[in-house]
Amino acid sequence: MAQLPRVAVLGRGPTAGVTVFALVDSGLDARLFVPAAAPARPVVTGAERPATVTAAPTPAEDYLRERGLADRITRLDGDGDGDSGIRPDDTRPVDTGRRPFDLRDSDQQVTRWDVVVVTEDQVEDQADRAAGPSIGPPLFGGVFSLDTDGVYRCGRLPGSVDGSVDGSVDGSDGADTVRLADAQGRWISEYLRGRYLLPPRSVMLAAAGLPAAGPASWLRSHADCLRASWHGRHRRPGRPAVQGYLRWLGAELRRGRARAAEGGYPIPVPSLITAE
Repeated sequence: MAQLPRVAVLGRGPTAGVTVFALVDSGLDARLFVPAAAPARPVVTGAERPATVTAAPTPAEDYLRERGLADRITRLDGDGDGDSGIRPDDTRPVDTGRRPFDLRDSDQQVTRWDVVVVTEDQVEDQADRAAGPSIGPPLFGGVFSLDTDGVYRCGRLPGSVDGSVDGSVDGSDGADTVRLADAQGRWISEYLRGRYLLPPRSVMLAAAGLPAAGPASWLRSHADCLRASWHGRHRRPGRPAVQGYLRWLGAELRRGRARAAEGGYPIPVPSLITAE
C-alpha cells in the first residue's frame, strides 16, 4: 500500500506556521523548516571566547508553539551565502522524475522529505538570492506547478487578470493571509492524501492563462472569468480578493474530490522514503 508523503514547509512568517498546522491537522507528517538567515555575528568581550548570537523565534515558530506543535519545528543550517541547508538527492528515481529532498538542520542532522512547500514569506526572503528549491509560474490556483514535481507554493493568490504576476493578499490585519494559507494548506493536504485529484493539464494551463494543446479557447475564456472574480473586475468595492478566490477553490475541491472518487482515490505523490 502506498505511503503518504512527508512534507517539509519552508518559511519564517505566519504563512508558514498556518500551513504546517493545516497539514498536520489534516493527518500528514509535516514539519516547519526555518531557513538560515544571515549568519549571526560573534560578540567578543575582553578575553572571553566569542559567543554566538541566537536568533529570536520567528512568527512561524511562535504560531506553532502557541498551538502545541513545538516538536514540529527545525532550524536549517546555512553557510551565509544563500545556502538554506537544502540538499536534493542526486539519485532521482527515473520512473517518477522527481526526487526526495535532504534537509540539514543546525545540528548537522539530515532528514529526508518527499515534498517541499515554499511559503510566500520564504519566496520574499529569497527574492534576491538563489537558495532552496524554486517554484515559478505557471501555477494552478497559485499552488501547483505544472513543471516542478514535489514542490508547491502556499500563501499567495494566483496571477493577476492579465496573467502577469501573482497577486498580493488583501487585508492589513493579516486575517486574509491566515485564511488563504489555511485553505491552500488544506488543499495540498487533500491532494497528497488522495482525496482530491488535479484536473487535466490542459485545464490547468488554461487556468494559468497559458495556451493549451489543442482547441481550448473556451477553457481560457472560463479561466479569465475565474481570475477576474478574485482580482477585482467583477467584485463589489471593498470585497477582498481572497473571498472570491476561496469561492473558486471550494468549487474546485468539489470537482477534484469527484475525480478522486471516480479514480479510486489514488495517492498521487506516494512516499519514496524507505525505512532504514
